[in-house]
Amino acid sequence: MTDWVDGLSLGYLLSPEDNRLDKAHNFAGQQIMLKVLAGEQPKPVAAFINKSWHFIYAYPLNDDDKILGVMLIMLGTDSLSSLLGNMDKTLGKTEFYQTLPKINGKAVIALGTNEKALETVSLKTRIPHWEIRFTGSTALLNQAEPSYQEFFIILGALIAFMLVLIYLVVRYTLYHHKDKAPTAKPRKNKKKAQPVNDGDEGAVDGNSGSYLQVLPSGGEASKPGQDSQTEESCPEEDKPKEPTAKENEESTATPEPTSFPGVVFRDYDIRGLAGSQLTAEFAHKLGKVLATKALDLGEHSIIVGCDGRNSSGELTEALEQGILITGCHVIHLGQVPTPLLNYATHELSETDCGIMVTASHNPAEYNGFKMFFKRHALCGDEILSLKSELEKDIPEMNPGELEVRDLSEEYVDNIANDIVPADDLKVVLDAGNGVAGKHGCRVLEAIGCEVIPLYCDVDGDFPNHPPDTSVAENLADLIACVKESNANLGIALDGDGDRMVAISESGKIIWPDELLMIFARDVVSRHPGADVVFDVKSTNRLNSLISSYGGRPVMLKTGHSHMYNKILECEAPVGGEYSGHIFFHDRW
Repeated sequence: MTDWVDGLSLGYLLSPEDNRLDKAHNFAGQQIMLKVLAGEQPKPVAAFINKSWHFIYAYPLNDDDKILGVMLIMLGTDSLSSLLGNMDKTLGKTEFYQTLPKINGKAVIALGTNEKALETVSLKTRIPHWEIRFTGSTALLNQAEPSYQEFFIILGALIAFMLVLIYLVVRYTLYHHKDKAPTAKPRKNKKKAQPVNDGDEGAVDGNSGSYLQVLPSGGEASKPGQDSQTEESCPEEDKPKEPTAKENEESTATPEPTSFPGVVFRDYDIRGLAGSQLTAEFAHKLGKVLATKALDLGEHSIIVGCDGRNSSGELTEALEQGILITGCHVIHLGQVPTPLLNYATHELSETDCGIMVTASHNPAEYNGFKMFFKRHALCGDEILSLKSELEKDIPEMNPGELEVRDLSEEYVDNIANDIVPADDLKVVLDAGNGVAGKHGCRVLEAIGCEVIPLYCDVDGDFPNHPPDTSVAENLADLIACVKESNANLGIALDGDGDRMVAISESGKIIWPDELLMIFARDVVSRHPGADVVFDVKSTNRLNSLISSYGGRPVMLKTGHSHMYNKILECEAPVGGEYSGHIFFHDRW
């Protein structure tokens, strides 16, 4: 193809089953390919792939009116940029813009000075969604009779002519060289990093249905409190236990101040009553223990974030002081949702260890700690062993450094640059006064949605309803708001923003296992044969549906950390819990 098309950066001959674009994270090319296979002829688009802009064109490969595949080519921006090379760049700034409905435009090519002295003028091209913009500089303004308008029109004509020329060259290539396509070079398989966790003893055979609830008639997933499992097969609920009278008595009888209640050390996090079970002393000692663990793993920094509970500030400060006193550094994110902390552990070069101070969906009087080390969530015996570690005397070192860092803008931009909604959407977001309200609204607005915020201000008392999305009563206000505002969708988030439930435009609750059906159908279509992980509380229909989509169902015991680790272990592109945790290991 490089012999036929000048300036070609990449070229593909694709059969309908070819998934090379997906593996290359070329989602714009993938969407264009699907349109061509559906019989459409999409216009050229530009996409930001591998840190540079590319123009993408696609055409059908026909045989007797039957589409056998797609020819897709990608051109860099150098060919168009060269047309502007001889112009006087001091006169202003020339930009070649791609615009999409409801989405801020992107300057694919920008040349000249950023100095602005005149209003920006624009010219639409004959190809939809493309326009040229010119902003005059002081040098242009100072000329006696500026003639930038004529220059601008000529420039626009040249660029439009170049695009049309590329279009004709590709069509000529398609019809006169389709039988001479060069042989594709074999692709080298990259070895994927193995997860730290060697396995999950809590996993249950994905082919077994005896631990799963069955959907009631009508096809809706069973609601919380209507689980058909027996007590023996169903894990305990996610709510922290109140200490029994015996435990209180034992705690009172223990004189040592370093003895902490064992009930807070749970299977997949630390959680308990703030001020009595979880104190500043507890958080300080936990910080020392976790910092020592990080240093032993060769890490020298820990990322720390917290939710908006009234007790989170005190516990976070004590935790960070405990970390710093070991000589380990702290990267302080402030009040953030748990997904943003997960993002930080994957994106920051300094460390991939993180601690989130949160009690998730529990009432206001609770708090806790979620811990991630080397992209592995602490769970099971790893958490239980922390109790004995807390009672050890850890020597103090020269204090580490605390750095405050705000990743929220980067986080939102990375999401918005990779998502374009198919339709104009009006969305009601109920954050339950949890920490995710502000970030959730910013993400939805950035991708072009009209957002109606509901309880999106942070209030650690949760005055409107508990931040638990698994209780139908807590969704009543959201359902009413969706109906009253004629919204397309309602989204409910829990206290730290890592659980969600959806509401349809008719006011129907779409429980997380039903959402997983939708997500699995989409993701498995791009990853045939891939694992899809779900917990034992989810509907029994997931087993057969995932198989019918071409995936492999993997059932697991309940627990955020278990699910997190299992998805990394078996490289599943998607998974989820009935409680509302949804995990993607696909594009994200």
